[in-house]
Amino acid sequence: MPARNILAIAFLEGISVMLIELLGGKMLVPYFGNSLIIWTSTIGVTMSSLMVGYFLGGYLASRSNSMQVLFLCFSAAALWMVLMPSLALPMISVFHEMDLYSASVFSALSLLGFPLVLFGATPPILVGALSGPGQAGISSGKVFATSTVGSILCALVAGFLVISRFGLSWPIVVYGVIFFLLIVLLLWRSIPRKLVFLAACLPLLLAVVSVVARYEKTRYLYLSESLQGQLKVFYE
Repeated sequence: MPARNILAIAFLEGISVMLIELLGGKMLVPYFGNSLIIWTSTIGVTMSSLMVGYFLGGYLASRSNSMQVLFLCFSAAALWMVLMPSLALPMISVFHEMDLYSASVFSALSLLGFPLVLFGATPPILVGALSGPGQAGISSGKVFATSTVGSILCALVAGFLVISRFGLSWPIVVYGVIFFLLIVLLLWRSIPRKLVFLAACLPLLLAVVSVVARYEKTRYLYLSESLQGQLKVFYE
């Protein structure tokens, strides 16, 4: 795979991690408030999930079909991002009887943990794909630096522009679809079985249709999504 494609994937991974952390954390606010406790839980879950992903990615990087595994990880993560606005309430409701500390941690883990583990597994695979003999160090630097640039830009754009204008739900749904299409473009030549692509497309398409249908069916008495979080008053 060309080096530019590998670094482009690292850039998208950085954007995705920051977007999930920002928007996912804000999705917890209506249920637990906007206190330091919520952001401590969100950051702690983010770092823990990435740690597990890095460890897992080290094993996946040694597989001969690592690019196919990478594609499947990204497809699952894209599907999860599309479904996040719909998953927030049922997942958080499971822990509503716990104390604030436990409920915020477990809610953040259930909502953010899975996609962040998948994205955490990405850098080791990309480093392995980029590295030649004796180049592991410089390849690691390029991958993690590029990923961090993506996270920085996402934080600035999402925090200053996207959330204030478009809210929380639709940005992550739209980004999940765009992210999947870009990954297909970048990894197409590295996918040995094109049927894998078709198999990954179907659940993503169904998820998008489901989310759109849900929002059209739900009748909102009041809806507000901003930098302060979400506020929804509705009846079905």
